[in-house]
Amino acid sequence: TGYSADELIGRSPKMLQGPLTDRHALDRIRQSLERGETIQEELVNYSKDGEPYWLEMIISPVVNNQGKLTNFISIQRDITARKNDELKLAKLEADYRFMFENVQAGVILHRANTEIVYANPMALELLGANAETIAGTPNSEWSFINRDGLPMPVSEYPVNRVVTERKVIHGMLFGNRRASDGKLVWALCSAFPIIDDSGEVTEVLTSFTDITKIIEAETEANAFRQRFE
Repeated sequence: TGYSADELIGRSPKMLQGPLTDRHALDRIRQSLERGETIQEELVNYSKDGEPYWLEMIISPVVNNQGKLTNFISIQRDITARKNDELKLAKLEADYRFMFENVQAGVILHRANTEIVYANPMALELLGANAETIAGTPNSEWSFINRDGLPMPVSEYPVNRVVTERKVIHGMLFGNRRASDGKLVWALCSAFPIIDDSGEVTEVLTSFTDITKIIEAETEANAFRQRFE
């Protein structure tokens, strides 16, 4: 706390509290003390120089031989470093989720068994799916096609190749009939493995961009060329 024993003894713990101290946690502590119960809480207190710090505290009642409550013992541990790491991680996660939600490309996270964990809004739009029904869907339920219009074998799907080959796949082209309206959508896809310490693929991240207009323009240009010839 930065205070000496003489400065603390006989004074209320309120002297350590400040703007970031959780009032709800203080209410829970007060109610437990009134009931004579042990309580564990995480709380922000302030040191003598005004700096906030996080502590994990356990407050336990002490009773005498007659069962009468005599005092409380509070054991506190400084967890500021851990809390700061948690807050940094939470901010980093929020930043990545913001990018994930707003990037103008379809992004899907798959398990190693190819089941979909999460798809961003652009992916849902391109596939014509919704978040509730797409979660848990394995690759085998999709019907992708090659540029020549023939069905693409499931083993050649980007996610399946990444799981098998354990390497990044770049620039794969596939077509898919959008579930919502049946429109043929062409996408250029890259897939990235997430590998654990043992070298096993645990998840696969796929990113794909809608190039339907480009493919349609190429098809139309080829038709004009053939007609001219």
